[in-house]
Amino acid sequence: CNAGANIIAADGGIQPSSLQIGANEVIYNAPAGTCYDIMSDTATVTLNPQADGGSDRFVIACSLDAPFQLMDSLGGTPQAGGSWFFGGSPHPDVFDPDTDPPGAYSYSISGPCGNAGADVVISLATPTDPVFSYGAGPFCTTSISVSPDIVSGTFTSSDATNLIVDANTGIIDLTNSQPGSYQVTQFTGSGNCALSHTESVVVVAPPNVSPGTYPASCVNGGATILMGSPADGIWSGPGASGSVGTGFSFDPASAGVGTHVITYTVGEPGCTSAASTLMTVNAPSTATISYTGSPYCNSGMATVTRTGTASGMYSSTSGLSINPTSGDITPGSSTPGTYTVTYTVPAYGGCAQFQTTAQITINAAPGAPLVYRGPPYSPSPTSATVAPPQTPGR
Repeated sequence: CNAGANIIAADGGIQPSSLQIGANEVIYNAPAGTCYDIMSDTATVTLNPQADGGSDRFVIACSLDAPFQLMDSLGGTPQAGGSWFFGGSPHPDVFDPDTDPPGAYSYSISGPCGNAGADVVISLATPTDPVFSYGAGPFCTTSISVSPDIVSGTFTSSDATNLIVDANTGIIDLTNSQPGSYQVTQFTGSGNCALSHTESVVVVAPPNVSPGTYPASCVNGGATILMGSPADGIWSGPGASGSVGTGFSFDPASAGVGTHVITYTVGEPGCTSAASTLMTVNAPSTATISYTGSPYCNSGMATVTRTGTASGMYSSTSGLSINPTSGDITPGSSTPGTYTVTYTVPAYGGCAQFQTTAQITINAAPGAPLVYRGPPYSPSPTSATVAPPQTPGR
């Protein structure tokens, strides 16, 4: 057992700090040469421990964290078995970030030597809701930029090279981004107390459009099938009709004679391209010809009378001397008879060849030989009388 001046003072007092926790046996021995009946004596001294409530500690909790034990958050080596209080009211040894408010949570424990305690001071970090939207897409590279509806954190792009996103504002630079499908994420909070929300973004570019070229058509001809590139576009303009499902065509009769501009538009909503082409519609050839002086003697010139389309060519059967360009006929060079003259306008501009005809008759001139009756005439300057032709049989 412990003995000596460090434990027992001259007056018999005991220093508790020199004792062990629990029961301590103390023996007193009388000094030699004294005349005590009992030269020594023994006593038991029990030393009780002082209660340990731990030490104060500051804790930053996240509103996203799971509930945790307050006891685990105290500093030092607190003894179990005490009680927790918040705002003077009892509180369980659990802090739930989802429902408990921040502040000082006090721990108190009682012991034979008095009470002890400490505080856990909790501050609560709550990240901002990161949900945001860019609205309805897809987004066209010609739209310059698009902004999120809510900015509460920082933004990242799933492909920072091809989708240019400002980290602080979330604004997408569409002009310098490439077509494609991407994800943009907004982060709020930090470290283990962060939230995130991701939005899908589709960027498209207006297509390169070719409406194609088409031959001229005749106003009384059939429809022309329209084939723009890329497919699934819409045609508009005079004479254009149809749908994406059934296809589009150009009706010359609906458009009318003339040159018309029709337009082909294709692309995603809000990101279309358009290109135009010219459609020419011609009127069919029509004409009439006649030779109003028919029948003609085989002398002089027979001139055609034409109405309607010019630039045709004239033709007939062998024996008729006709100018193929002007249609004029030389009767004197023609064989007497009745002929059919054909006026032909060649096909052009989608319209078919046109022909019309007229009849002309060339008569032979009547013949009558001159007869000089009388004896042989001398070379002297005398006159000779012409006798009229005799009717046969006279």
